[in-house]
Amino acid sequence: MVFEVKERLVFIPEWEGNKSLPEGEQIKVHICLPSAVKLAEIYGKYSSAATAEFLSYVDKIEGFKIGEKDAEPIDLLETPGLASLVVEIKNEYRKYAEIDKKK
Repeated sequence: MVFEVKERLVFIPEWEGNKSLPEGEQIKVHICLPSAVKLAEIYGKYSSAATAEFLSYVDKIEGFKIGEKDAEPIDLLETPGLASLVVEIKNEYRKYAEIDKKK
């Protein structure tokens, strides 16, 4: 089995039908992948501070505005109605943790 260590990836969430939009209209979340140890540490905590720490690994959110301004990772915590998007991003972290298995 061959493993490829990934440090960053671009994730296109399903949230609100985003993935079915034309490519130029999609929200794209650029994320850095923490080590498995750090990821387990973050997942072991259930607080807004732990979620903010988790979101610190989001480099940028492309194609998403809140009002007139480009969304920042912290906006996901502070804006009502985005909890399901945060959960989806967190699940993506868990899926890719640190290693991508290749055939």
